[in-house]
Amino acid sequence: MRAILIDNEVSTITTLEKLLCEISNIQIIGRYTSPKEAFEMIRVLEPDVIFLTTEMRGTNGIHFAKKILSINLDTHIIFLSNERKYAVHAFEIEALDYLLKPITKERLLRSIRRLYYY
Repeated sequence: MRAILIDNEVSTITTLEKLLCEISNIQIIGRYTSPKEAFEMIRVLEPDVIFLTTEMRGTNGIHFAKKILSINLDTHIIFLSNERKYAVHAFEIEALDYLLKPITKERLLRSIRRLYYY
């Protein structure tokens, strides 16, 4: 399973990458803080899953996910957020999961199980 991590906080990306390496065989193929750079690479790399923050510089994570899904419907989106307020919108666009920060190993493991189920 190939993954891209997108968050405006480098510390969140680092923590997520560490946790993913501990609990799964997901290959991290990209780490981005820039939505523009991430979008270009998503088109090239075609990841299986994208871990995506809801609060991004210059755009909203929900809108950004819609843009991603318009070019690649086979990519799963798992949202990362500091707030619950975007959760309904996330599931309306069929996000695989919605993780609240700080991300715990146990909660991430549930998301990974869901990912492999689909």
